[in-house]
Amino acid sequence: MTMMQKNSFEETFLVKTSSRQKTWIAPRLKMILLVPFFILAIYGAKAQTDVSAFLNLTKDGIKDIETLTEAYLTPMGKGFATSLSGGWFNTAKTHHPLGFDFTLGFTLVTFPDEDKRFKLNNYNWNVLTWDRNQYTNPVSPTIAGKQSVLLPVGIETNINNQQVEINNLFTMPQGVNLPAVGLPLVQLGLGIGFGTDIQARLLPPLTISDYGSIDIWGIGIKHDFKRWIPVVNKLPFDASIAVNYSSVNSVFEKMKYFPTDFLSVNTQYVDPQLMRYMSTTPSYEQNIEADFYSKQNLKFHMNSFAANLIVSSKLLFLTLYGSVGYSASNFGILFEGPYLLPTIELDGTNVVYALRESGKINNPIDIKIKHNSIRTGLGARINMAFITLHGDVTYQDYMMYNFGLGISIR
Repeated sequence: MTMMQKNSFEETFLVKTSSRQKTWIAPRLKMILLVPFFILAIYGAKAQTDVSAFLNLTKDGIKDIETLTEAYLTPMGKGFATSLSGGWFNTAKTHHPLGFDFTLGFTLVTFPDEDKRFKLNNYNWNVLTWDRNQYTNPVSPTIAGKQSVLLPVGIETNINNQQVEINNLFTMPQGVNLPAVGLPLVQLGLGIGFGTDIQARLLPPLTISDYGSIDIWGIGIKHDFKRWIPVVNKLPFDASIAVNYSSVNSVFEKMKYFPTDFLSVNTQYVDPQLMRYMSTTPSYEQNIEADFYSKQNLKFHMNSFAANLIVSSKLLFLTLYGSVGYSASNFGILFEGPYLLPTIELDGTNVVYALRESGKINNPIDIKIKHNSIRTGLGARINMAFITLHGDVTYQDYMMYNFGLGISIR
């Protein structure tokens, strides 16, 4: 890649890195490192669009908003966080002191069928409602699923001791119908002696102008415990214990939610302080941008911990390996910044939407999705001098597949 091409790439994506980072991140490696951001960005854009509609359930429905968000995005959270625990090893054998390996890999996590939809009757709702005569046991797709008929929902609440219901406020969102999610990885392992390797993953903080930022890091350790067991240490296989932890933080800027993007609100039901955001004010778009859009972000945080017992055996150029272990992951979703949620009021017998100062709320959605699983894995590695190719499958509720190319010097 020429210097002109490199500059063109950086100008296109406006990657802001320090001069020190630019000296060690090769252009092609930089493109690989940007892949996690754009994979998350695709799902982030979908989450932003769909979950924004949930905010129309008003401030009184904030618990329902969080419940809907968690139910809808659970596969995305579990899938991405689980993928962080993949690809940490492709043999049980550890390096000699100062031996090392460098690996480029990709981990793919599939969604179980039961997480491609959720039943609304399995949850307790405060204001969310639907036509219970037509939909007695409604099912809605998660972000991983898809179905032909989507459920129209509304609000049912009490105003001044009077039961009020609004039907067909919005239709439950469609999923993307993808069978799996995945993330690439760049990993370095180093032998430090005593049958022990330390491992690291690092994506220096990268900022993509007008989109957001991402940083990834992970640490791991692998130890050959077989060496300490008499007799067993003479047998022709390797056995080790591996423990690792990974973390990803990503920010997508400019959520751009304001009630009038979705709802029609008559100005007579708007507080005077909020009139500057109505279309009757010449600069209303700039006011919304400055006070809301520019301060609204979608933040993802995920981390993963895994511990595995690994056994491997090498025959000529082929290494077969298997593992059994445990993994635990967390996925956090935060709608950061100021948001104005609509309220529902009665004007005589008419039900109307209103914008009130009391509807302002900071960080309206802050949820954490947890996932843990016992796991077993099988894989194979082809050794060609210093070059390695590997692939493995990990059996758990969220099946995981890992593929990689590496350099290994024992």
